[in-house]
Amino acid sequence: MRILFLCLKPPYPSHDGASVVMKVNIESFIDAGCEVSALVLSTQKHKGTLADIPLKIRQKAHFYFVEINTSFGLVSVAKNMLFSSLPFHVERFDKPDVHAQLRAILQEKTFDVIQLEGLYLTSYVPTIRALSKAKIVYRAHNLEQEIWQRQAANEPHFLKKIYLKNLAKRHEVYEWGCLKGDFYDAITTLSPRDEAVMQQNGVSLPILTASFGVDISHITANAQISPEKDSIFFLGAMDWQPNIDAVTWFVAEVWDKIRKKLPHLKFYIAGRNMSPDFLAHKNEKDNIFKMGEVPDAQVFMQQKNIMVVPLLAGGGIRIKLIEGMAVGKAIVASSIALEGNPAKHNEAVMIADSPQDFADSVCYLVENEDFSQKMAKNAQNHARQYFDNRMLAQKLLDFYL
Repeated sequence: MRILFLCLKPPYPSHDGASVVMKVNIESFIDAGCEVSALVLSTQKHKGTLADIPLKIRQKAHFYFVEINTSFGLVSVAKNMLFSSLPFHVERFDKPDVHAQLRAILQEKTFDVIQLEGLYLTSYVPTIRALSKAKIVYRAHNLEQEIWQRQAANEPHFLKKIYLKNLAKRHEVYEWGCLKGDFYDAITTLSPRDEAVMQQNGVSLPILTASFGVDISHITANAQISPEKDSIFFLGAMDWQPNIDAVTWFVAEVWDKIRKKLPHLKFYIAGRNMSPDFLAHKNEKDNIFKMGEVPDAQVFMQQKNIMVVPLLAGGGIRIKLIEGMAVGKAIVASSIALEGNPAKHNEAVMIADSPQDFADSVCYLVENEDFSQKMAKNAQNHARQYFDNRMLAQKLLDFYL
């Protein structure tokens, strides 16, 4: 099978969940013997070049990079609000240079499947339809409208809340229009919950849920690494607003409750593109350690004890949570963080939504080591059962064939 991936950001280096999903998907199709090509957008926020692709992958697939500028100011936002019905982010990623490169690829090569990695690539569908008979598959990493709806609901600033509500409504109209129209030939989701929502809202296209897969064979605990007992951690891209809001909420509403009971506990926050101003009023005297980007996420997770995922917004599947499970971490997560993941409360994860429940759950895991270790083992088994990459890759390939 010949497949072309349209990637909104570089899959390598894999700094965040979306990049990891694309990387795993590309490598899975290569391993299955497919002829793989990828058209990758490189922006000032997410830069990428051919040199970032591992040599063994470059030798087996074709990568095309297009550098685009997606920066914006108040003028461009206002123009979108006044003169367009499209979500602003769709317009930001619709670039002539990308259309030109896409046309060149489609005139040179024939594909069986073209996979769009995200909603903001749908503006390239007309170019594909004009030059290719390939099936267009939309890879829904999440329901974008829900991310904006939840951010609007959690936004305290009045004017910003009005704008986010408008943006959320535009995403809702645009996203359902694409999902129910003739943009795509099929849809794949990362979350069974997203598939159910689509079907409940009248989406009739073929849909397959093939979640994020972990290469279980490459995740092995390093016996020489002992986790720091009095530690909890958050790991996620810190240029993604739901992650910023989650950690901000946790520090403001939960952390003091935990410290009253466990004053020696340390909270480590790791993730790429963390602003120097993030939680500027908090530092090591508060037992809060802002690590920024860590060189090896797996090693970092093994060095710390309890993982917290206090998301208040977002959509799709939570990649770092799954990776934490695969490494064998005891985890406290919000209900939103567990959407699309069948892990059960008090078995493979502890679910908490209120500040007090979150604090109580973290304290219980820290103070009850036997239970924490049992939950960590259950989490690892859960990842092997539901998120083994080899099983999910074959499921996706069978759907395409």
